[in-house]
Amino acid sequence: AAAAQGNAEAQYALAVAHAFGDGVTQSDVEAVKWYRLAADQNHRKAQFSLAISHATGAGTPQSDIDAVKWYRSAAEQGHSSAQYNLAYMYRSGKGVAQDHGEAVRWYQRAASQDHAAAQYDLGYMYRSGKGVEQDIDEAVRWFTLAAQQGNVDAREDLATLTSN
Repeated sequence: AAAAQGNAEAQYALAVAHAFGDGVTQSDVEAVKWYRLAADQNHRKAQFSLAISHATGAGTPQSDIDAVKWYRSAAEQGHSSAQYNLAYMYRSGKGVAQDHGEAVRWYQRAASQDHAAAQYDLGYMYRSGKGVEQDIDEAVRWFTLAAQQGNVDAREDLATLTSN
């Protein structure tokens, strides 16, 4: 009832229920419908979920451009996984023109919220000099933070960088 009356949190909850078939029939199309209603009210988790739906084509036609739109909406509200995914879209040129500098900016925002994968990828960007001036010390710093959260790739890269 609350979802039908426009309550964004209730709309999001109903979307999740449809996405996973929790107490209702599983339907990606219904999930997208309710995610969109909540997302239009600036519900950042709904925006992120809607972006994932567009990226994967679950319940809606696959569209990297629409995925970027919704990742950005959630990312600008501080959703760290949306920031990370938006960085990936810029890094790979999916749905936007490839821009390593913009990727670095979004990785930094997610990494500063202790997003381990963003910390690792930011370390990679510093190690390779993509979108930022190459800085091995900065790469080691970000790999260390990611490794402390259990990121295996970061541990391996850290071992390689610090053994030289």
